[in-house]
Amino acid sequence: MADDSDGLPFLPVEWRRSAEAIAHALGFASPAQTSDAEWAAVLRNVEEAARMRGVSEMPSRWQEALARNVGRP
Repeated sequence: MADDSDGLPFLPVEWRRSAEAIAHALGFASPAQTSDAEWAAVLRNVEEAARMRGVSEMPSRWQEALARNVGRP
């Protein structure tokens, strides 16, 4: 399912919560305030967590959608 405004996929709220929890666990600022390198680490961990929960294929442009959901510029 895509967001109507720009074709980004709809992501469950759990993905945003996961990003926030992972950033906190890694000792980073909130996802919106992490550096690009820290954000890359959060994304890797979110993807790993999703795969562990049974997501076999990540949606196209999920990183952009998640960045928007957490308030990254």
